[in-house]
Amino acid sequence: DKLSARVQTAAKAEQDNWKLNLEWAYLAYEVNDHLTVRGGRLRPSVYMFSETLDVGYAYPWLRLPDEVYSLFPISNLEGADVLYSIPLSFGSLDLQLQYGQAINRNFYVEGADGLLDFDVKKSVSGSIALNTNDFGTFRFGYAEGDSKVDGNDGGKGKFSSFGHRYDNGTIVTNAEVVERRSPAATTDAFYVMTGYRVGDFLPHVTYAQMDLHDGGRQSSWAYGLNYSLT
Repeated sequence: DKLSARVQTAAKAEQDNWKLNLEWAYLAYEVNDHLTVRGGRLRPSVYMFSETLDVGYAYPWLRLPDEVYSLFPISNLEGADVLYSIPLSFGSLDLQLQYGQAINRNFYVEGADGLLDFDVKKSVSGSIALNTNDFGTFRFGYAEGDSKVDGNDGGKGKFSSFGHRYDNGTIVTNAEVVERRSPAATTDAFYVMTGYRVGDFLPHVTYAQMDLHDGGRQSSWAYGLNYSLT
């Protein structure tokens, strides 16, 4: 019972074609009630919704806010991680430490002629999540690694994020702030979402913003209405 496996595939669009990708493929060993070790193809632990990127039921939007969730160029890597959970009187503290690499990933950059080949080696990432009974979840994530784009050295990139999630059954809020640093540029982004349940309906609104290194800015408002079937 302590050893388990998980495999997940997802069909994703790459420009004009659809490609079936192996998103998850790992073995997990539960050392005890608090400690789990995993190895194989895993999600980088950089976002609030990293573990559920392709599970739309896990979040209120039709898609995750693009200004924030487009900044990390890989959705999985080959490596290992350690998960440790500490129970607290008012909730729990979850720790994750991960090491791995992602080789030969296709990455689309606006203005580029086709897909770029993207490699990340010596990727080290980690996260700390404080889950409280009354005030929601607070989460900090960090990652860094050596990158190459089409065989050219991209230098060491760094990515950090801070997020908060709250749901008391009536009021729902989500927010994340991220920063991506590389030798070439620094990009900051954030989103703030709030919603209010009325029976089985959840109307919600989100503002997202990305500030580019050249002084440009991308922003959006998103409005949604969810209905819970069950």
